[in-house]
Amino acid sequence: MDLIISHENTDIDGLAGMIAAAKLYTDAKVVISENMTSLAQRFLALYKDEFEIYKYDQIEYKKVKRVIIIDTHEIDRLGTFNDFIDIENVEVIVYDHHPHLKLDWIDIDLSENVGSATSILVNRLKRENVKLNRSEVTLFALGISADTGNFMHLNTESEDLIAFAYLLDMGANKKIINEYLLETLNQSQKKVFDLLIKHRKDLKIKDTDITYFSLKYPHYVTGLNNVAEKIKLLYQLSVIFILVEMEGKVIIIGRSSDENVNLEDIFDKLGGGGHFGAGSVSLKTDLEIAQNKLETAIRDNVKVALRVKDVMKKPVTVNQNTKVNKVKEMIKDKNISGVLAVDQNKNIKGIFTTRDLRRLNVKKDIYRVPIKAYMTKKLIFIKPYDTIHKAQEKMVKHDIGRLPVKDKEGNLIGIITRRDILNQYYQEETENQNQNRYVSSLVSITPEKEKIINRLDELPNQVRKLFKNIGKIADKNNCKIFLVGGMVRDLLLNKSNNDFDFVVEGDIESLIKEIAVSYDVSYKYNQHFQTGSMKLKQYDLDFAVSRNELYTHPGALPKVKKADIFDDLFRRDFTINALAVALHPKEYGSLYDFFKARKDVEKKILKVLHRFSFLDDPTRIVRGIRLVLQLNLLIDEETRALMQEAIRLSRFSDVTFPRIYKELKLLFRENVDLEFIDLLKEIPFLRLIYDKYNLPVKIKEKYKRAKKYLAYFDQNNYNVKKWPVYFSLIMSSIPSSIINSWSLKQKIKNVLLFRPKEYVAKNIVNNSGRVDLYSILKDYTNEQLVLLMALYDQKELKEKIFFYLDQISDIEISINGNDLLNIGYKEGPLISKALELVKTQLLKGNLKTKKKQLAYSKKIKKNLEGK
Repeated sequence: MDLIISHENTDIDGLAGMIAAAKLYTDAKVVISENMTSLAQRFLALYKDEFEIYKYDQIEYKKVKRVIIIDTHEIDRLGTFNDFIDIENVEVIVYDHHPHLKLDWIDIDLSENVGSATSILVNRLKRENVKLNRSEVTLFALGISADTGNFMHLNTESEDLIAFAYLLDMGANKKIINEYLLETLNQSQKKVFDLLIKHRKDLKIKDTDITYFSLKYPHYVTGLNNVAEKIKLLYQLSVIFILVEMEGKVIIIGRSSDENVNLEDIFDKLGGGGHFGAGSVSLKTDLEIAQNKLETAIRDNVKVALRVKDVMKKPVTVNQNTKVNKVKEMIKDKNISGVLAVDQNKNIKGIFTTRDLRRLNVKKDIYRVPIKAYMTKKLIFIKPYDTIHKAQEKMVKHDIGRLPVKDKEGNLIGIITRRDILNQYYQEETENQNQNRYVSSLVSITPEKEKIINRLDELPNQVRKLFKNIGKIADKNNCKIFLVGGMVRDLLLNKSNNDFDFVVEGDIESLIKEIAVSYDVSYKYNQHFQTGSMKLKQYDLDFAVSRNELYTHPGALPKVKKADIFDDLFRRDFTINALAVALHPKEYGSLYDFFKARKDVEKKILKVLHRFSFLDDPTRIVRGIRLVLQLNLLIDEETRALMQEAIRLSRFSDVTFPRIYKELKLLFRENVDLEFIDLLKEIPFLRLIYDKYNLPVKIKEKYKRAKKYLAYFDQNNYNVKKWPVYFSLIMSSIPSSIINSWSLKQKIKNVLLFRPKEYVAKNIVNNSGRVDLYSILKDYTNEQLVLLMALYDQKELKEKIFFYLDQISDIEISINGNDLLNIGYKEGPLISKALELVKTQLLKGNLKTKKKQLAYSKKIKKNLEGK
């Protein structure tokens, strides 16, 4: 059986997304929560008969093999479903629009960074030409409109509008959508509304205005999100929270239209959920504690507003008597939009801009007059510590494009322009948007192209055939295709690699499809990012359109747009990964090297491409360390300094744990030696996930012991995962509360949180009996046993654990529950108790045959039944 579910407090987007998913997974059952929002409940009250939906108690959960989760990627938000579904033993598919990276418990993640989960599914329905009825398209359009705030939330993307337009074309009922979205308050909600507005508190946190309204109410009221929307609209607030304590819980609802206040981060800290502009949480506490928790979460997650000093530039000044034609040339040569005019004493007298130039007559004699005749003399100044928002307001109010910046003493120290605000505040692209990226390069750009067909010829026959065939298919589809990244690096190092990364210039989707058809394999394709993948025998093939990336702020995921192979290589992390080999027939075997990367490969040097690379994506630090250990590289001195500086700045509020975890997992899967400890001390990159991280005490000794015992486990074929053991040791100085907040499989989390006190080791040593030893150790995983021995260097402890592993851990009784049923036992807890007693006797060296175990079970039956 397949199930389609959403988060416990299912909103209209979650409901719409589930119904849309049912159009794709036609045999799946849609199971709704009992705690839906009022809008979702109101819609279903009239339209329930239009859709096939089920309640919790109508499902046989033992039959569930696959779960499709809509509108969340957080296990905790599944609520009651966690009690019924064993997530680790079913296939999990997720469609979510809340930003996140790869999570261990998700098998197939089809999420996209858009405004609504329903948009993802509708655009897929559109591509697959699935027929929809009017009730469905109306619900889907309602879900998209509601979750994007009528397309006004900051996380709204073009994909949302495309999906909505498609639904309108398909006949979505606009009247119904408007009626539901313009939901009026019921009597209970009006009472809450009237009381809330009397309990207002205004805060200013990091120059951002925050307002919240709080209230204790005697009984439960639904639809508080609607109340929050109405209050936000009434007072025209950028950021609002409402807190209502009722029936032992405090419900917190938030709405934000301020780019410095990401509600997803705030509510994630509180244990709830949401997206950039909206969030909610239910806390089992009182109102005062909830207020304190909320204020703490806000202070920890609100970004510091950009200030004028952060983006201003050094002004270009000229004497006010300078002729117009000379200033015109200066503006053109320096690629600026204006100059400040000063007198002989360097006092500012005015500003002359390209707008002033356009106003002048084109006659040459006009250009010979001084600029003071045409400059703007009434200047509006701004202070360096004013916010960018204030600068924007001044520009709008006075219809000007430049503001000179003066310090407290009245000295001119800079200038801020419209272009600066567009670049830094809104991240709008301008003609100079990427100029700094190229200026910040640490490498000289020296394009080189060299034939390395001989290297390709040394590859296994099936790989050579694969590359040539892919190149021919690309040529047939008018595409260029390049082998890039780690495979090219390893090719030059004569190392084997079964992961092939390809960059495509051209129609990537058609190319991937034809390659898959050619080899009769399935493939995955992400329309949004234009990436795809497939597996051919032992080889993993990944395809991406050639592109460059824009990082809007430190730690953010990049915005992507098409580019050529140079830009694609130039966006990469390290020079050794910035090489490409052409596979299309005309250039087959040509090595593209723009940055003298081949020399770095040969000299085994790790060199970063850009000065801001680690600020753009701090996971590159971990990736770099992994490459150093894997390939025995030397870190370039400037690269090392930039790693240390990036960590010191601690600006990675957007770096979520899964991004770092993915890289750390890869790192610890390598044969990590003690050199790693020294690197971690010098470059403490774990501060990316916990800013107060320090190396645990005596970590080298513990690490050595763990490595020795892991080798013993390997030699004796005891199943053990090495990387969680190393991970646990390295992270033992991170508080348990931090690790508990990470989204990990529980089995891995249990290893990371395994921090036994010394009395645990003493208890093992002091219990010599087989039964006692088995009783103590049977619930420990092999990873935890290794950790015990690594943490406590005791000969007796090691001997007891080895004895347990070698002599008693795999002892199994010969009978089972069915055998006991056959001799008269009834179903229930007595069967487990009887089997446990048989196991105890076997551990003592008794009952070695099935016959004796059955006889003993008959003998103890009456005592167990209390007869």
